[in-house]
Amino acid sequence: MEKQSRFNLPLEAGLALISFSLTPIFIKGVSANSVTIGVIRLGFAVLLTYLFLVKKNELKSLNKKDIYALVGMGLLFGVHWLTYFLSIKIGTAVMAFMGLCTYGIWLTFLGWIFGLRKPTGLDLLSLVVVTVGSLIAVPEFSFENEETLGLGIAIFSALFFAGLPILQQQNTHISSGVRALGQYTFAIPIFAFGLFFMEWNAVWEDWYYFLVLIAVCTFLAHTLWLRVTTHVPTTVSSILYYLSMPATMMFSYLILSEAITFEKVTGALLIILANVMKFLPELRKRKRMSKTESVQ
Repeated sequence: MEKQSRFNLPLEAGLALISFSLTPIFIKGVSANSVTIGVIRLGFAVLLTYLFLVKKNELKSLNKKDIYALVGMGLLFGVHWLTYFLSIKIGTAVMAFMGLCTYGIWLTFLGWIFGLRKPTGLDLLSLVVVTVGSLIAVPEFSFENEETLGLGIAIFSALFFAGLPILQQQNTHISSGVRALGQYTFAIPIFAFGLFFMEWNAVWEDWYYFLVLIAVCTFLAHTLWLRVTTHVPTTVSSILYYLSMPATMMFSYLILSEAITFEKVTGALLIILANVMKFLPELRKRKRMSKTESVQ
């Protein structure tokens, strides 16, 4: 398992979160379709990760179980990306990111399925609050409305995103570089069906958008976030992720001129509140345990 200094961890988390907040902005801004964005980002991510983060002997030491785990990470990541991109293109950057922020709720119930812990009454209450927040945020509760449809797809995308930290923490014996490489590589087949719909002209027209998406929003953001989620409890990583929501709203207003309504802000706050409050008992428990250990 890789070591991580206390100084680097907050820095890496902060850089990852800022990069994540920019991602939906640039995806919405680029004229290319979701498949084109995914293939270009994944292709360069595989190349950069292999060149800078992976040692050749690490790949040789992988066994069959490790490869299966990497395939699982890649497929989860691929479905998450494709659905997330679609939600941004159909709706708005803010609504898509808001939907993705429900991944903490999904994480709780996935943890239950994988035998980590059973949902509590507080978890169920959080689910209700998230539902209320989503209903407040959407202009109308109808999938004929593009913002509502985009939010719904993003919530579905969050389910697959929530599965990644569980797989990551079960495979910490594999270096973060190799896990990142596997995650990017095995996500490509999810986009392969759409190769005939690639919009190459849009890539050249919006090359500056793609440059940011590749270097910052893909290679930097996901590599750093993979390291962070490996070394901190899923409780902490979930809460940290929600800090990107205010930044996303600010960037969408400044760059895309998207309207930030009172309903959207209220809905976002309720979704964040729901995710944070369900983790409060665990955070208090960890605090008590740390105090007990320090006394001993």
